[in-house]
Amino acid sequence: MIRSKKGRKIVERAPRNRVLTETDGPHLKIGKRPATPADVAHVLRHLAEVWSTSPPEAQRLVRSNLNRILNPIRQWKDDVSSLR
Repeated sequence: MIRSKKGRKIVERAPRNRVLTETDGPHLKIGKRPATPADVAHVLRHLAEVWSTSPPEAQRLVRSNLNRILNPIRQWKDDVSSLR
């Protein structure tokens, strides 16, 4: 998404607290090889640039977004486990 002009504009307008990262591998190619999860680092660098922050801070923000989604699921799982 960050490679196309349209994709970059979408990323620039997306609220920071709603952004998650992924790769489209193996369908997306980087050069001649399929994209891998390690390629998310490129996306984090781009997000950091767009957000005027550091890549570690961009990673922290994205991880926080993921945790906000996963924490209710984790809590539910813990609650169900405690009933057994």
